Amino acid sequence: MTSAESSSGSSPGGGPGALASATLLGAATMTIMAGATIAPSLPAMAEHFGAGTELRVRLLVTITALAIAIAAPVAGFLGDRVGRVPVLFVSVALYVAAGGAGLVLSDLLALQISRVVLGFAVAGVMTSVSALIGDLYEGPARDRMLGFQGAAMGFGGVVFLGLGGLLAGISWRGPFAIYLLPLVLLALIPLALGRARSGSSEPDSAAGNASPLPIGTLALICTAAFIGMIGFYAVPVQLPFLLTERGNSAPAFSGAMMAGMTLVSAVTGLAYGWVARMVPLRGLAVMAFASIAIGLGLIWLGSGTTYPGLAGLGFGMGLLMPTLSRWLLSVTPPMARGRVMGALTTAIFAGQFASPLILAPVIANSGLASGFLAASVLALFVAILLAATRPATTTTGRPAT
Repeated sequence: MTSAESSSGSSPGGGPGALASATLLGAATMTIMAGATIAPSLPAMAEHFGAGTELRVRLLVTITALAIAIAAPVAGFLGDRVGRVPVLFVSVALYVAAGGAGLVLSDLLALQISRVVLGFAVAGVMTSVSALIGDLYEGPARDRMLGFQGAAMGFGGVVFLGLGGLLAGISWRGPFAIYLLPLVLLALIPLALGRARSGSSEPDSAAGNASPLPIGTLALICTAAFIGMIGFYAVPVQLPFLLTERGNSAPAFSGAMMAGMTLVSAVTGLAYGWVARMVPLRGLAVMAFASIAIGLGLIWLGSGTTYPGLAGLGFGMGLLMPTLSRWLLSVTPPMARGRVMGALTTAIFAGQFASPLILAPVIANSGLASGFLAASVLALFVAILLAATRPATTTTGRPAT
């Protein structure tokens, strides 16, 4: 095998090369915070579109999450049937076109439609990347890669939210330029992952027929993901307005605060492979939700505890995303990975979309800060629920660890 083949195809040990891994991680940066990239410009956008548009402007963030939640099962099904790589390539192209449309669109309705299309693209990217990680990696290498995927999401948030805050200070349209960055992936995906079409990413029907879908575990994990995202997404949707209420109205400031949270998440993801060797899956999930609950509670307490609160929330998310994916991949037959990752993606982004709607009654009656307290209580409930569950069983019949 030549060095070029090693970098873009498979390694001698049968795993993907460095370029394939880098391409998957580059695509991962586009996912979890895709809708929140424009969050720092929301107050300025509401001012631009005029009185009475504040709710519609906030929905520009969450409507993307709804579209992802709706499209993810379809994207997962297509990935299982036609291949993860073609779905990934088309999704990245759609992501660039729909995300960058905000640079030129002037009508709020047209902007909302573009955000829906962006959601369809993110659904394809996230399900394909997660399924490909399950296909191309095994054992500790998969654990490390899932941690790196979470880290890539976190570092993507640092760059996109931080840059979004700076660009929002220039113009509310500025953050939309960030969606053009993945253009480079359109060249890398065929080069780095083209071999995966006829390799590990193809469904293994024999393995799939031997193991049923883990419906009970899937329901538990998806419920946990949904509730976790209700709390997490209170930050990009509600925090800019809470900071304004507390006297810090600069878009760059809110962008920097959220970027700091995602930086903690990214660093946690980098260490995930090491942590996963010492702590069982259920313990990691409980730790994640306990940290999220503490972080949200600290944000509720006041300005002085906002920084440590965001750090706690970032730590919890750094553990949560790879843990939930790893848990499901450990109990899912290869032929169903796309659909199962699609279901998890649906739960994640349904929680993002539902976050402002579920917290709205609390905020209306008790104020913005109380919304974070309510989200903290929900996260604590999930931590207790997961602590009381029995370990899942893997496709080999062993308890998931």
